[in-house]
Amino acid sequence: MDPVILSCAELSTREINAALAALPDGASARVLEPRGRHNLAVGLSARLDITISGNAGYFTGGLGDGPDITVEGFTGWSAGDNLMSGTLRVRGNASESAGSSARGGLIVIEGDASSRAGISL
Repeated sequence: MDPVILSCAELSTREINAALAALPDGASARVLEPRGRHNLAVGLSARLDITISGNAGYFTGGLGDGPDITVEGFTGWSAGDNLMSGTLRVRGNASESAGSSARGGLIVIEGDASSRAGISL
């Protein structure tokens, strides 16, 4: 099955997150042109495979319970905030407090991370 393509150039953050939330378990999606947009792929509870093609902003993949999210770029602070299950993989750098309050999911930062990344505050 081909991934659902969602473009930040055409859709608001609310529309992108609503489209992701409507996908059934096992679906995949690619978010194009994020350009540092905040709050992408948040509040998802289905087993989804999501790729964000570029740099994302704050709270990427937050409040998740199931999705596997890959950011093909950098991400802002609090990436994976309150991630309960699933994964968040950042192929670039992550800013402050990435994964600092994850509750069971896996967060992988392949680039550099702030000294506060992974700290439970």
